[in-house]
Amino acid sequence: MIEESPRQYKRGFVLSTVIVIEAVLLGVAAIWCLVSNIDLLPMLTNARIEFFVFGALSGVLLSIVGLVMTKVESFKAFNQLVYEIMGPLFAHSKIIDIALIAAASGFCEEVFYRGVLQTEFGIIIASLIFGLCHFAGMQFYLYVIWAALAGYLFGLLFEISHSLWLPITAHAFSNFVSIIILRQKMKSAENA
Repeated sequence: MIEESPRQYKRGFVLSTVIVIEAVLLGVAAIWCLVSNIDLLPMLTNARIEFFVFGALSGVLLSIVGLVMTKVESFKAFNQLVYEIMGPLFAHSKIIDIALIAAASGFCEEVFYRGVLQTEFGIIIASLIFGLCHFAGMQFYLYVIWAALAGYLFGLLFEISHSLWLPITAHAFSNFVSIIILRQKMKSAENA
């Protein structure tokens, strides 16, 4: 059940906050690459149409699995995080806002977590750090586990393809579909 939240977020605030956070992450990745001599160019120039198609399908499937988890009774805290905390953030977002947020988070986070951290420390460490960076409080520990598993999937896609475009596309589509569905549920709850 979606409870009405007193929190209201302006779409410009949400969009600009996400873009700034992602830009900072991309800046950290760029500096790290310079310091550690990591060449991201081969990972970004290795782009094939099947990476985008498979990435989109993987992202949509990941999103659906995540949203189904919010329906499982033992994952009540997961449901609360998604609908009561994240939901109000995106309730008034436009499709273009959501597309920009999904593209920015998919690109910037995958460049950092897969291109930099996974290259430096391996898939397990990168996935665990990705999960921990989604920490929203002890009661939401399942979300951290979920994010770490999603990060592991993105890492596997990177390992298989040797391209950042496969995990970037999967991450962006997962975020896009999840936020669209979440926004629709929030609007339906407001109109009920």
